[in-house]
Amino acid sequence: MAATALSAATDVADPSPKNRFEEEESVSTRPGDLFWDLLIKVIATGMILLAAYDIFAFLTSAGVRCLTPDSYNPDQSAFINGFCSEHTPVTDYFLFYVVAQALFIVGPHLLWQVWFSGRLSFFVALALTLDRHRDSKTGDYAPKNYVVAEQLLNAFHCKRYMVVFYVLKQIAQLFLILVAVVVSSVVFNDYNTIFPCPGRWDATTNRTWPLPTELNCSYSVLRSHQAAWVSNYLLLGLALACTVYGLAWCSFSHGSKLNWKEAARFALESGISHNYYHSRGFFKELLRRQIHFHNHIHSDLDFLLLKLFPQDVGRAYVLRELLIGTFVQRELDGIHQRLNLLRESEKEEVSGSSECCTSLHQ
Repeated sequence: MAATALSAATDVADPSPKNRFEEEESVSTRPGDLFWDLLIKVIATGMILLAAYDIFAFLTSAGVRCLTPDSYNPDQSAFINGFCSEHTPVTDYFLFYVVAQALFIVGPHLLWQVWFSGRLSFFVALALTLDRHRDSKTGDYAPKNYVVAEQLLNAFHCKRYMVVFYVLKQIAQLFLILVAVVVSSVVFNDYNTIFPCPGRWDATTNRTWPLPTELNCSYSVLRSHQAAWVSNYLLLGLALACTVYGLAWCSFSHGSKLNWKEAARFALESGISHNYYHSRGFFKELLRRQIHFHNHIHSDLDFLLLKLFPQDVGRAYVLRELLIGTFVQRELDGIHQRLNLLRESEKEEVSGSSECCTSLHQ
């Protein structure tokens, strides 16, 4: 389907390959991320860099040093230090947790992106074939633009599951971030560089531990873990803010970007150009208690149109104009069809009544 649509859209392409190359060179043909989704990827990368910093601090640290009695020789002290290295606090494993946390937080977005990569690429590939220039004589767009708008309208306007899964992805991401905050607070919260060894007594410890009492050991790398722990909280806070904003964005009123249907109806009902249509805006409608959620995301086409604005604002506005024109033309075609059916039915009634009158006269 994507290959057929692309070939149909490029049949009437711009005859100037130089202009086409310059336009394609300035805009990436890959589907772009919304800025909060891009920040989530950056945050996950920052968490992995924190783990790399922890690994470097671990490799360059002096390791565990225990306060053994003076009567112990170096070999016995080395044995105690090695034994206590296996009984460090749970916070010593914080770097492994940070890597897993980063993968869990960015995972929902990557899964959503991979699942819908075909549809995202199809939309971007078609949208970027739009010619942003009008004809100097007629003031209208090229015919191929209306072909592309028709294809996008048919492919995405009546579908909604991409938007639904995006909202579910944001909710899953929010849940995982909150879980990460709780785990970091409850499990990885002890960064005292002095810890007792062994931490607990069991049958195995009693057989291997050469001293009757526990010792205090020093582990300086826990300071680096604590610095990474604090930095991780900052990254989690930023990830939480991005996710909450993304969820709120899904319910925002997007005003002039998504009011193409209302603008088309305004043009049909008033006979005035849609350029004179201006929506009241969210807060004005809130004061008037007339919020009908007209300018919210209702379909995959609305969602993809909003995603196109950060990537190529020029073609996004062109697509909005074309959608208005295509919607108006569809409504006019529907009106003409209904009028034709009404005329045909009236003709049939007239012919039927004339035949009835002829038979009565006979």
